[in-house]
Amino acid sequence: MPESTAADSLRYAGKMTRQLLLPFSLKKWLGAYLGLSGLRGNKADPLTIELRRLQNYYRGTSLLAKAALLFVVLGFFLPFTVVFAGLEGFFVLLAAYIIAMLLLSLAGIVLEVALDPIFALRYEENVSFGNASGKFISLLQRRTGLVGGYMLIKLIVDMFLVTAVLAMFMPALISAMAIMLYVIDAVQAGIDVRSTATWGLGAVLVLGLLGFIATILITVIASAFYGYYTEHAVRLMRD
Repeated sequence: MPESTAADSLRYAGKMTRQLLLPFSLKKWLGAYLGLSGLRGNKADPLTIELRRLQNYYRGTSLLAKAALLFVVLGFFLPFTVVFAGLEGFFVLLAAYIIAMLLLSLAGIVLEVALDPIFALRYEENVSFGNASGKFISLLQRRTGLVGGYMLIKLIVDMFLVTAVLAMFMPALISAMAIMLYVIDAVQAGIDVRSTATWGLGAVLVLGLLGFIATILITVIASAFYGYYTEHAVRLMRD
């Protein structure tokens, strides 16, 4: 019998995710997201029940994703710093924000590839976080190829999803910055920009809403995939 690899977990996760989520239904997926977020209490919904069970296998990803989302939201306040820091100060802050976003994203991705299996071991063996961390380190030493393969595939998927989520919000963020800069220049030139500012703000809100909905759909897919992938991989590691 061939040696188990992380690719086996990848195939398993893809197969189970398709079975769980397809055929696509926007209402079903939004309902599942609300159930995951604790905003809907339909305990009889099989999809919500399964996704909640799978949460135990990607808690590290979930915690870091929430922190990343807060950092993205922080970016929407960046254009208002022009009032206090001036145009040059704004561009300095913007550059610092982009650099910080890239560094934190990379650090978070590297961290979560270890956190997910640790939380999974904690859940399956009902032990403390410290004991689960020790077990994971032991598995990494004994089954380096399997654990390393799991972490590498998870790293690649994480980077892809982080890029996708950021891309969903970039149109709104760039539009907000462009409108703010236009308004400041127009006000300094004595031009009435109330109408432009109103329509611009409306466009930013619409783009932000579309980005949020797209992120919800990505979250549902990622929740199922990460859960099944880590569940299968951890059980392979322990065999």
